[in-house]
Amino acid sequence: MLLLREIGSPGRTFDNFRAPCSLMGKQWRNSRATDESRGIWHTRTWREELMGFYNRFILPQVLELAMRQKNFVPFRERTAGAAHGRVLEIGIGSGLNLASYQPDIETVCGVDPSAELLAKASERVASVGFPVRLLEASSENLPLEDRSFDTIVMTFTLCSIPHPTRLSSRSGEFSNRRASCCLRSTGVRSIQT
Repeated sequence: MLLLREIGSPGRTFDNFRAPCSLMGKQWRNSRATDESRGIWHTRTWREELMGFYNRFILPQVLELAMRQKNFVPFRERTAGAAHGRVLEIGIGSGLNLASYQPDIETVCGVDPSAELLAKASERVASVGFPVRLLEASSENLPLEDRSFDTIVMTFTLCSIPHPTRLSSRSGEFSNRRASCCLRSTGVRSIQT
């Protein structure tokens, strides 16, 4: 049974609401999962459904539009252009940096938590002359081999990482001893170490 609360009337609910709404070809429905071993029911609320819709269909479009601005291009060219060898790009998003890498790059491994942005990045992969591997993962829990990258690149991503200190402590595990880190973020100057 799905209970919806009418906005403005905190006491009034609608029982057994089954309106056949269609959003982007998918039927809006109450999603239920159960943990049978403990007898617990988990019900996704309409707010969670709405946020899922926002995260899948609206936010990726807004991010793509905002990051495509022409005034970001020089920053991307300087930051991604300084990369060399095997590159780990944290927060690859829709792959806007791919065009800014030097042609002698060995490989790029791009990580992003958004499957929708990675789908856009996979369209851009065809236009570059080096192999690109895209991973859907959080930057704080990367499933990567130790000491496997020569450069770590991050552009405009630190503000979206919940715990950047965890990321900075783990980034040394992925880079070899003489690796460089190319960083460009809002409010921070471009750093190369």
